[in-house]
Amino acid sequence: MIDLFLQAGGSPEKVVELLSENYKAVAQTVNLLAEWLIQAGVDIKVVQEMVENHLKTMIVKHFDPKKADSIFTDEGETPSWLAEMIEYPTWRGLFYRLAEEYPDCLMLNFTVKLISDAGFQGEITSVSTACHQIEVFSRVLRTTISSLLNGGEELLEKNLPEFTKMVCHGEHTYLYSQVLMQILSQEPKGGSNIRRLCQELQKSANERFLQAGGSPEKVVELLSENYKAVAQTVNLLAEWLIQADEGETPSWLAEMIEYPTWRGLFYRLAEEYPDCLMLNFTVKLISDAGFQGEITSVSTACHQIEVFSRVLRTTISSLLNGGEELLEKNLPEFTKMVCHGEHTYLYSQVLMQILSQEPKGGSNIRRLCQELQKSANERGLDVTPITLALSGAAAYPRACQALSSMLSRNALNPADITILYKMYTDMNPPPVDLIRVPAFLDLLIDAMFKPVSKVNPEHKAKYIYVLSYAASVTETYKKGQRKSIIKDELKPTTQALEKVQSLCAENKNSSELIADVNVLFLNLKFPVIAYGVLKWVDYTVSDTNYFKLNTDHTPLHLVLIDEIVTNHVLLHQKALDLLVRLFESTFEELDVLVRLELKKTLLDRMVLDVIAPPYTADFAQLFLPLIENKDITGSIRMDDGSDPVSEFITDAKAAIAV
Repeated sequence: MIDLFLQAGGSPEKVVELLSENYKAVAQTVNLLAEWLIQAGVDIKVVQEMVENHLKTMIVKHFDPKKADSIFTDEGETPSWLAEMIEYPTWRGLFYRLAEEYPDCLMLNFTVKLISDAGFQGEITSVSTACHQIEVFSRVLRTTISSLLNGGEELLEKNLPEFTKMVCHGEHTYLYSQVLMQILSQEPKGGSNIRRLCQELQKSANERFLQAGGSPEKVVELLSENYKAVAQTVNLLAEWLIQADEGETPSWLAEMIEYPTWRGLFYRLAEEYPDCLMLNFTVKLISDAGFQGEITSVSTACHQIEVFSRVLRTTISSLLNGGEELLEKNLPEFTKMVCHGEHTYLYSQVLMQILSQEPKGGSNIRRLCQELQKSANERGLDVTPITLALSGAAAYPRACQALSSMLSRNALNPADITILYKMYTDMNPPPVDLIRVPAFLDLLIDAMFKPVSKVNPEHKAKYIYVLSYAASVTETYKKGQRKSIIKDELKPTTQALEKVQSLCAENKNSSELIADVNVLFLNLKFPVIAYGVLKWVDYTVSDTNYFKLNTDHTPLHLVLIDEIVTNHVLLHQKALDLLVRLFESTFEELDVLVRLELKKTLLDRMVLDVIAPPYTADFAQLFLPLIENKDITGSIRMDDGSDPVSEFITDAKAAIAV
């Protein structure tokens, strides 16, 4: 520079003048100050650190990335001073800091690569610029993974945050890292440690997202919508291809079905995608593993006879052994499965029809067949042809046609009843089971005891006879052949039914029925009459004006329920259902005191008289507050505690305590 000045005509004196007036001699001044500090007794290392820190502060303050990039433009090669600087940790730290602040500076990017080439990549985990250079990033990633795996748990916990920061710099770095580690995790030696690191990395990435204000729901949403799982998909496809050759069940699938959560997922998917072969296979696998009891609602099970048979067998067994409560709880799901299609309904009913012929437990199976048929009808399915075919009606075409006509329309008609009447008054009538179809019996009961029902008087005797025959006649069979027809109860049942039906049809009020109460009580011993009267009482007391017009302390219709419950255990549930409906009714048309007295009557004469200990805890907790309320039951308690109310309170508290 000075030579050029002199060649251009400048004088040496001017050079001296300009230098003396403008040259600051910063470096020399620093060296001089450092020398003074050392001579003053300050440790040389401390002085060196002071100088370096001051220089770093000045560089950070005045650093210009454009001027820094011009170094390569002007010189065209790596400056010797730069190669020398990166040998020292202090200056490498400065470059890392500047690279974080100026990620687009070419000079700093080059310097980071230079540092990596020099073997210091282990220091670069927090440098974002390294994430833009695949060569540097790969080297840093390899070094960091190696140190984390070999450094033990303490080093992992210490360095994982910085490692996560680098890997999570962008989608490309996270994906690249996870794919690379996924490949390494397949190695037999050390693969499990790599998988653990993958999981820790994923966990840390999620935590960083949550700490930044993200919600857990957003994590799930983003992962499900955006995560492509390329490496995992490749591995999965490879495993499938291998197993396609080997013909084995995937190990991960066999493991997944051991857990209720994943089985539930497969059931849900199988419902949504019934044609998926993999899901059909999985449902069969679940059934083979012994979990067929869970598959009652899965429609795909209905397409595989082996699975369906196993599920059907398990469900029938549990329904028969679980009692009435379990039957009511699980019958809807069982019906849904069996009624999936005509083939499943027919198969199930045929199987149960065969089982119902067994002397041990056959009656329970028949009851289940009837419940299934009833549920199918309630679902709007016309199963009449199957019901009649299984009952043997095909051997009696006229009876079959008459029953089919009425059941399909869900209504009786005199012409068809007349056909059945003539056939069952014949010397060789059809089997009684033919007219014991629950839906048909319900139609007959309604025709006889429903107040609004209008039966032609000319045909009423035929209706009564057919109903009495179905309710009272028994048959004996030997080797499939009918040997005898026992009609001992037919005439008494018919006569009793005629008397009671006539009384119910007159629509008398409680006071008017008092004169006939002995006739009613005497004939309530017949189950079919008790059931009919219970339905008649239900229709009568459900009228909104019944309790409003009634003046008796205890209406006779409620007394009839009491008598029915006393004589017929099998009608307890239906009676209780009626009483519960009455108790839960608002009776807004009644005065408050009358309403309270009515509820006391229901609790006193009906509920406490039809139940017996031991009670379940749920039942006791539900009813105890009502029974203990003195406003409701105070007038019917006795001081010595011998009344039903006091006994119930004692037993209910004992049930809750258990």
